[in-house]
Amino acid sequence: MTEILLIGLVLSLGLLTGIDKERRFDLAKAFFIVVAETLIGSALFVLFVVLLFQTSLYRWFAVSIESWFIIILLIAIIDGVIIYWLNRWLIPKLKISHQVQTLCEYIIQWALIYMTVYQVLFDNLINPNMLEDITGTGLAAIDIANPSELIILILPSLISVWIAIILYKVYKNKL
Repeated sequence: MTEILLIGLVLSLGLLTGIDKERRFDLAKAFFIVVAETLIGSALFVLFVVLLFQTSLYRWFAVSIESWFIIILLIAIIDGVIIYWLNRWLIPKLKISHQVQTLCEYIIQWALIYMTVYQVLFDNLINPNMLEDITGTGLAAIDIANPSELIILILPSLISVWIAIILYKVYKNKL
């Protein structure tokens, strides 16, 4: 149900913010482009990891924990180059505007920040028993001296402010 609400909200953002008809669905287009390219990038990542483990490259590359960091970075760069060539072909064909491409960048940045919040929330603060005890008073007891709790409070707020600024720039056609 929450996924349907998210999709509905993304589709209606242009209408809710009063953006003119020509650009009303730019944010929705950007959202769906990011989702599609993330799915492609994830599939490529899994493919390259499977290839790594199914070949003798695994023994050559995976010699230490540090090498895993480099392997993941190498795979991400290779994925990026493949998606670049896909974009180089698709963006002109689909006539994706510069504004939609910029919105894609912002959505990726917002998602990265949100993933940080999500990770901190579930790694440090939420356990199965806590989910049953969340109340208004429990949320009011956030300890802002604790960096993990501060991240959960501040980062979503910063995303909200950032979204508001970008929506205003789209509305004024200044993006």
